[in-house]
Amino acid sequence: MILPEAFLAALPIPQNEVSDFVESLALDTPVSVRFNPMKALPNQNFQPVPWCDHAYYLPTRPRFTSDPAFHAGAYYPQEASSMFLGTLIKSLGLDQRPIAALDLCAAPGGKSNLLRTALHPQSFLLANETIGSRTKILNETLLKWGISGYAITQKDPSVLGRLEGMFDLILVDAPCSGEGLFRKNPDAIKEWSPNLVNLCSSRQKRILSDIWPALKPGGILIYSTCTYNQQENEANLEWLSKEKNAQALPIEIPSLTGLIITFRSGISGYRFMPHKITGEGFFIAAVQKLDEKSQRQKKVSHPQLKPYKSKLLDANRFHASDQPGNVFALLEDHLPSLGGILAAGIKLYQPGMPLGRDRAGQFKPDHGYAMQASAQKMLPVIEVELEQALHYLSRADLAIDTNSNATLSLMRYAGFDLGLGKLRNGRITSEYPIHWRILHAQESLYQPLSLAVESLTPEKES
Repeated sequence: MILPEAFLAALPIPQNEVSDFVESLALDTPVSVRFNPMKALPNQNFQPVPWCDHAYYLPTRPRFTSDPAFHAGAYYPQEASSMFLGTLIKSLGLDQRPIAALDLCAAPGGKSNLLRTALHPQSFLLANETIGSRTKILNETLLKWGISGYAITQKDPSVLGRLEGMFDLILVDAPCSGEGLFRKNPDAIKEWSPNLVNLCSSRQKRILSDIWPALKPGGILIYSTCTYNQQENEANLEWLSKEKNAQALPIEIPSLTGLIITFRSGISGYRFMPHKITGEGFFIAAVQKLDEKSQRQKKVSHPQLKPYKSKLLDANRFHASDQPGNVFALLEDHLPSLGGILAAGIKLYQPGMPLGRDRAGQFKPDHGYAMQASAQKMLPVIEVELEQALHYLSRADLAIDTNSNATLSLMRYAGFDLGLGKLRNGRITSEYPIHWRILHAQESLYQPLSLAVESLTPEKES
C-alpha cells in the first residue's frame, strides 16, 4: 500500500511506529457487531470489544443480508473503534439521569442507536442528518433498533443552532478526510490531499460554531472523526476552546491497551490507531460549555401530537398521533422538547418511532409496530423457518400451514420479529417494506444463521 508522503509526515505517532502502522493497513479489516440488549444476546464465545458493552469481534465477515436476525434489529455491524462512544458516555455520567441529546451528523445511525442504548432510558435523542438519502438510512437503522425516545430531523447545523440551550449533550461526528478508512476503503487514499484536510478542517469549524448555541451552559459536546491528523482533531478543539469558551473535561476511563491519550493546550483526546488496537482509525474528545448567560428556549407543548390508545398498543407505553393520523411510540415527557423544536420553525422528519396509522378510528400497524423492543404486541404470531424468513424478507408470498384466522400477523424467526404478514387462504403476503427487501434471494444464496444469537423477545398475546 503506497501512502502519500504528506500524510505520513503528519501522522501523530513516533517515527519508529510508522512502519508498524503501514503494515497494519495491509491486514484484513476487523469485523465487529454490537448486539441490541433489548432484543438479543450472543450465545457463542465471541471475542468482546474491550471498550463497549454488548459488542464483539467476529472471526470472519458473514453475509449479514442472509441473517434474519440482522433485519430484525438484533445487532448492528459497526466499526469497533467508534463504539468507544459508549464508554465515554458512562465516564461522563451521562447515563445517570434523563437528558436531551443531539446527534448532529447521525447517518447511517450506528452512533445514534448506541447513544439511545447508552443514555438513561428516559432521555430524549434528536438524530439529525442533512442529506435526504442518508436520512432514510438513519430512519431505517433507528426503526429496526426498536427503542423509542428519539426524533429525526434533516437540517443544516446552522438551523439547529436556533435551539438555544436545548441540549445537555451534542455529539458531532464530523465529516472528515477519512484517513482512518484507508484500510477499509483504499479509494480514500487516492482522494486524500493536504487541501482536503484544510477543507475538512474549515468545514468542521463551521459546524462546531453553528451548533454551539444549542448546547446548554454546562452541557457537554463530544467531537469525533475517523481521521488521524491533529489539524482536524486537536487543533479544532483548541480553536473551539479559545473562540467559544469551552473547557476540557477530565475523564476517567478504564486502562485500555493501545489507546492513545493525547494532550494539546489543555484539551485531552483519545486516538485509536490500527497498529495499536483491533479497529480502524478514530479520534474522540469531550469539552464542556462554561457557564454563560443564555436564553434557554422555552419549551411548549407539541401542537400536533395527541395521546393515542388502541387495543393493539401496549397499554404500559405512551403513544401519540399527529394530525395526518400517524401513530408514534415516544415518551410523554418528550412532548415539550418536540414542541420547542417546532416553535423554532424546524420541521421534524420523524417525531418519534413510527408504529402505524389511524384510519377511521382504527389503528393499522406497519413495520415499526413489529420492530418495537420489549413491547407487548397484540397480534398472533406465525413462526417461520430460515428459507421462509428469507422469502418473506424478499417480499415473496409464502404458503403457510396455520390455524390462525387473523388477517394480520407477526412473522417470527427463531424468536425475532421480522415484520407483518397478511394471511389469506393459506398464503402469507409479505408486508415487509418494499425499499428494504432482500434482492436476488435465490435458494443458492441461502445459508445458515450467520450469527448465533439468543432472542430476548417477550411472550406475545395472540
